[in-house]
Amino acid sequence: MGQMFILYGPSASGKTEIQRALLEDGDLERIITATSRPPRPGERNGVHYHFMNRTDFIRLAEQNGFVEYTTYNGEYYGTPRSELAERAAGPTDAVVILEANGVRAVKTLFPLQAFAIYIGADPASLRRRLEARGGSADETASRLRKALEEETAEPYLREADAAVWNRDGRDLADTVREVREVIEATRRKAGR
Repeated sequence: MGQMFILYGPSASGKTEIQRALLEDGDLERIITATSRPPRPGERNGVHYHFMNRTDFIRLAEQNGFVEYTTYNGEYYGTPRSELAERAAGPTDAVVILEANGVRAVKTLFPLQAFAIYIGADPASLRRRLEARGGSADETASRLRKALEEETAEPYLREADAAVWNRDGRDLADTVREVREVIEATRRKAGR
């Protein structure tokens, strides 16, 4: 049975870059989530996301086909129940990025296989990274407000089995190494 390592934390904490680095090592697979938004240039169905039209997404949600789903910028994003079941039954460990409600849902369904790693960053680092993304001032302010009011607060961190801080001034390779050490310790504890 495969372990599912869940990365979660505020926008701009570095989750995507950390996941990308972990996948390069080759011993983790990416859990593919679903979206109703159209693919961006270079994105492929079944690789970056399971791309679905809104009608199919809503139908699958109504059939309880997602462990969790949310809307963002008018599009749906969710974690297909079948994708997690495949990973849980398979021999390979996997990694996914979710929000806290997704972490709770996955841990409820797969309590022995789900391990949540909170990726945090200090407010100054989050602000700088969000501003560097080049979004609108309103979007940046909204994401930063959510990070400071919700995603760095104690109730949000409660789901974490481990926490790793990815602040400015720290080499990303050091952060990835720390996350990798958490994963290896979890595997050893599980006898893998």
